[in-house]
Amino acid sequence: MADSFGNAFSDKIIAYLTQHAAQLVKNQDTSSLYV
Repeated sequence: MADSFGNAFSDKIIAYLTQHAAQLVKNQDTSSLYV
């Protein structure tokens, strides 16, 4: 039970970090166009 909860928790963190990282890269790309 603890393992499955830990896996689901880490999966959410990984998904969040991946999405957040992609958003940061997009923001950097667009902001670099205006520099």
